[in-house]
Amino acid sequence: MAKEIVHIIDVESGNLRSLQNAIEYLGYEVTFIKDGSDPALQEASKLILPGVGNFGHFVKQFRQRNFVEPVQEYIKTGKPLFGICVGLQTFFSGSEESKDVDGLGLIDLQLSKFDDSDKSVPHIGWNSLSVPKYNKDGKTLYSMYPDSYYYFVHSYAAVVSDSQIAKIESQGWDLAIGQYASEKFLAAISKDNIFATQFHPEKSGLAGLKIIQSFLKQDKVGFIKTNSSTKTDVKIETTPTGLTRRVIACLDRNQKEETSET
Repeated sequence: MAKEIVHIIDVESGNLRSLQNAIEYLGYEVTFIKDGSDPALQEASKLILPGVGNFGHFVKQFRQRNFVEPVQEYIKTGKPLFGICVGLQTFFSGSEESKDVDGLGLIDLQLSKFDDSDKSVPHIGWNSLSVPKYNKDGKTLYSMYPDSYYYFVHSYAAVVSDSQIAKIESQGWDLAIGQYASEKFLAAISKDNIFATQFHPEKSGLAGLKIIQSFLKQDKVGFIKTNSSTKTDVKIETTPTGLTRRVIACLDRNQKEETSET
């Protein structure tokens, strides 16, 4: 039986090997799309938009490669789209990092840089999150469990107040909230067929694999499993900022490697 194909937009802003390995590990085939004119984009049934680095550079590459209109049309079809890191940031109006570059504007909010007066910036390491709308009922989105830790690496984020969270939720978005020292930020967003994470699920061990699998299977809302395989099973040291120190296996390049991050 032929494997189902997952299409990944590649604007050549970073190494996508870990993501490819994770998807193939889950039993799918990967095809990369490097230009919006590629017919494969119209044929795609599941699309991933990963990104790293500078917001302005990424969005300019996204536009120069003619992805804007085809991706907007793809969204209208209702087929699933998954943004990762700067891929998530692209869905916002813009970023303080590149004030002259507009995002897609799906969420009317400007990204801002973390306040470095009470913590190190960039935000690099393992952090947790919550999905308040669902967690209170023992549920969650795309297997994002509150007792798991995910790998973040970014200086800019959708830093939000409680009133901004309420406003975005009133527009139909489901939100996962992260906390970095005194600041709340959007760790993930979801609405209809769109899902995006600020963290890297492909570098987040078994917890991240579960999220990718849930997206590919479109298992959007599920119950939190108290003894899930994604629960942290190693000793964790939590720092005052909310970051943790741990060692976790991630799928990188051509083999499984253990990576230690702080």
